[in-house]
Amino acid sequence: MKILGELFTDFSRIDLDARGGYSRVAEVKAVNPSDGHLPQRAFKLMRHEIDHQRTLARFLEEFRLLLDICQDANPPKPVTRIYDSGFAPLELSQTLHRNEPPDPKLKLIPTGLDISLFQKTGQELQQKEPERWLPYLVMELAPYDDSLLRQIHHQPQDDFSGLYRLPTGEVIAMALQLLDVMDYLHKRHKRAYMDWKPEHLFWSGEKRQVKLIDWNVNTPLDDGPGERQNIRDDIRIFCGAALYISLTFIDPDEPSNTIGPRPTRELGTPVPEIRKRYWTDRPDFHQRGRMLDDNIKKIIQKGLDPNQGFDTPQELRQTLLEYAQQELGMTAAELKPGARPESEYFKALEAMRGAQAQLLQAQQNLIDAIGKHGETLEYNRLFETIKRALKNFPIS
Repeated sequence: MKILGELFTDFSRIDLDARGGYSRVAEVKAVNPSDGHLPQRAFKLMRHEIDHQRTLARFLEEFRLLLDICQDANPPKPVTRIYDSGFAPLELSQTLHRNEPPDPKLKLIPTGLDISLFQKTGQELQQKEPERWLPYLVMELAPYDDSLLRQIHHQPQDDFSGLYRLPTGEVIAMALQLLDVMDYLHKRHKRAYMDWKPEHLFWSGEKRQVKLIDWNVNTPLDDGPGERQNIRDDIRIFCGAALYISLTFIDPDEPSNTIGPRPTRELGTPVPEIRKRYWTDRPDFHQRGRMLDDNIKKIIQKGLDPNQGFDTPQELRQTLLEYAQQELGMTAAELKPGARPESEYFKALEAMRGAQAQLLQAQQNLIDAIGKHGETLEYNRLFETIKRALKNFPIS
């Protein structure tokens, strides 16, 4: 056993605005005595109030898949890395539930990246002290403000036409990276992600990079209706929960802005919540439809239509790439993470991001001025002007 404070410090819950059904997630600093550096990590702990056996199996599957991915020579960049695993007492979960700092003297049972040890330790603990010890995973921390769901919640409430939403070119760049992950999972690991929620997507428009978190709902391709149908279902959920939501910035939790009928007409039997939440054969773009051209709408409609759909991630990828080239004048090269802009469209986006950064710096300068000289009418006026201007930019 180890002491919590000797391994992790500065616990801070980061999942309070997300739908976490099986776990609680905190940002922590991992203690590294060898060089004194305290890297930030995501500490994912099973909830103490749910079915332990079922959730332990989910943690095991997530651990196994992430470990397999990280052991590949060139894993996809959007995949968050895993660093550690183990078991913590239920007091830690209770403390996180209350959003309080945990007792640094609590005991932990680390199992590292040894999945056999993790599984064996979990079984032994269940026999000795049922429901006392909870599994945890320590993973790469996705930047908090890059959460797509938080960006949606951050948008101005009076932006009825969707001016604030992410630029279409950025959404396509993000979608292409995620489709590469989907294709990789299908071919390399024979798994479907099946959990393309906006709270699992972390997008940085400045870096043009996406991170994908939470891997405990992935499905073997040969499960259920079979490989071909699972691939189509994975793509369909992606079109509803990632592509549609990113383009419209519709809050998926707002009942007045549902993407369509729930459940969809062809669903006659119980299905996972994510399918009821995002599947529709009649997508309604609401007032955002005025800001989306017919061609991108047709791509989404095809992806969500059970009688059409896309058979492979490559097919959807090629369709989006052709749209970007024909409608926006973008090149394939500049859609990659960190690429320099080549088209006038992406040059405009880069200038826009630069303007956003300058406004944020101007805001900080005013904060510093107020700190030195106190509040004045002029400082407050300028600060409010900048604040209003920043409302036209997505937080990413």
